[in-house]
Amino acid sequence: MTTSGHGGAVATQDDNYDPYSAYGRENSSNIVGKMLKFSKGDYSVGDNEIEAGGKYIASMPNILVGWIRWEDQKPAETIMGLIVEGHRPQKRDTLGFDDKSEWPTDKDGKPMDVWQETQYLVLKDTTDDELYTFVTNSAGGRGAITKLVTSFGQKRRMNPGKLPIITLAVDSYKHKDPAYGKIKVPEFKIIGWVDQAEFDGVEPSESADTTKEAARQIQGMADAKNGGGAEASSTTERPRF
Repeated sequence: MTTSGHGGAVATQDDNYDPYSAYGRENSSNIVGKMLKFSKGDYSVGDNEIEAGGKYIASMPNILVGWIRWEDQKPAETIMGLIVEGHRPQKRDTLGFDDKSEWPTDKDGKPMDVWQETQYLVLKDTTDDELYTFVTNSAGGRGAITKLVTSFGQKRRMNPGKLPIITLAVDSYKHKDPAYGKIKVPEFKIIGWVDQAEFDGVEPSESADTTKEAARQIQGMADAKNGGGAEASSTTERPRF
């Protein structure tokens, strides 16, 4: 038995489990392909909007879930693991750093939790094989990934050795505070299946520039999320392979 991350759910490992490889994956710091985000109803990569409706292959075995702790506007501590290895994010009250007087504040002076629950989903564009990592710590973004995982879990036995083809969609709900009105959230609809071999050989980017750019975008999205109140996707930078 081994514990994913620093306190997530305990996952049973087979005889092929290598703790050294697992540690290396746990501490990888690179985005796979380009970072995809969702904010205020739009998907985008950098400053470029990505049209909804596009078809992508979702790499389900590489979905990461967990927590990122921020310090001085940078990721300082990462507690994440793969769903396929049985990792589950631990409860926030087990993470420490609970003194709100020591948290940074948003533009309205409200304290911002230094821990952000975060998820990663790696995608491949079906038209040009471009790779993307959708990363989110918003409730709407995490909900979209959870719904995708649930649907995949229900259908995968009828599609052994397959990965889902999803389309980027947009859903919405009414915010409990009427001042915010209707909030748009991402949605990943399964529309087909392909062989899992489509992701054979996929490796994280080793570009330092990519990592720096990801960190810059991550902080920008975190600022937008904590300052705006509406649905926005804030991210961190670490899919594992």
